[in-house]
Amino acid sequence: MMDSMHFFIYEWDNSQKKRRTVFESYKRELILVGMVKHMDKIPTEIKEKIIEMYMDDSEDLELEKNANS
Repeated sequence: MMDSMHFFIYEWDNSQKKRRTVFESYKRELILVGMVKHMDKIPTEIKEKIIEMYMDDSEDLELEKNANS
């Protein structure tokens, strides 16, 4: 567990007026992959871990191509 990362994603629950943890893996994946694709200021180590966890090689190559252009 020492070398692994754990991502906690929260969303606002209007019905209870508080934040709640997103446990659904598909929703967490959409949020994290969206961050990698659209945010520039993510630390490299975190970006690489998200890519390793959720993206296949074709998406990874596309991200690199877009970053280099």
